[in-house]
Amino acid sequence: MIMKKEGRKMFGNKYKLSYDERRIIVLCLIEMKNKLIQENRYTDAIDDLLVKFLDD
Repeated sequence: MIMKKEGRKMFGNKYKLSYDERRIIVLCLIEMKNKLIQENRYTDAIDDLLVKFLDD
């Protein structure tokens, strides 16, 4: 399902994740972000994903 909000396309939730599943995903994203920081690489994509998972 695609909805428009403020000129951007947003995709509805396709999957229902439990609290534990979301927690594992967020922890993995944080670990990946830390590795990218150590390698002096950009973390913008990881930041965007973290916002999506933590926004709910």
